[in-house]
Amino acid sequence: MKSFSLCLCGEKSPMRILFLTHSFNSLAQRLHVELARRGHEVSIEALRTMRKRFLRVSVPLW
Repeated sequence: MKSFSLCLCGEKSPMRILFLTHSFNSLAQRLHVELARRGHEVSIEALRTMRKRFLRVSVPLW
């Protein structure tokens, strides 16, 4: 299995990440696991169930 490397440009402190995805497939799951493992707070929202109005409200709240 290849190792997964994610460059955060030298960022050392944890970030709050709103992860918008069309489907929670294996790539999205892998990214979520890696970000959480590195201590980041990750919220995942599937775009398939969202409407534009909901995004305009939820993104600023996150």
